[in-house]
Amino acid sequence: MRSKHYQQRIKEDPETLLAKEKNIELARLKDRVRLLRLLKAGIVPNLKTAAEAVGISERQATRIWNIYKKRGLSGLLELKYSGKKSKLDKVTEELLIERLANKGFENLQEAKIFIEQNFGKSYTLPGVWTLMKRLKKQAVDATIGALPSIKPTEKKSNARKSAKPAKKANSRKTKPVKETKKQSKTVKSSTAERTNEKKKSKTRKKEE
Repeated sequence: MRSKHYQQRIKEDPETLLAKEKNIELARLKDRVRLLRLLKAGIVPNLKTAAEAVGISERQATRIWNIYKKRGLSGLLELKYSGKKSKLDKVTEELLIERLANKGFENLQEAKIFIEQNFGKSYTLPGVWTLMKRLKKQAVDATIGALPSIKPTEKKSNARKSAKPAKKANSRKTKPVKETKKQSKTVKSSTAERTNEKKKSKTRKKEE
């Protein structure tokens, strides 16, 4: 399409679009308004060139243009214009978050069956994964304050500390045994030397 076609279809003038663009903080929405402004002002000849100037793909630019034609500028600035409504209401999601915080699920299949049996809603496994991902942060926040005072790492460290004295006690018991053996050897050697000396003295007396 030629630039005149876009200039005729876009209702807002370039000055209004520029002011709107400056007031928008979100870059994603700012690019949408900028795309319209470039087309309206005739700075770019077509949608493809406008997409290159904004820094988006031609497919994205086409989607933005189609949304503008159907819903206007106000509809274009809504981020959730194509989002699907959740199957679960707010109360049901809170119950599911409570389950995630207290017990959780072993796998997606268990979560899928739980939702079907308790809430009467059917999800695919990818749908359950998306739902769990969205509710994960809220479930983690809900568990804060409910954690046990002793962490698993602390239990392991305590067990190691209690095991260390037992090793020392065993080593102390074994040491006296080694010492008594040494003492018995020295006693035997001393008695043997005495008996030898007595025998030598007797033989000397007989010789004399």
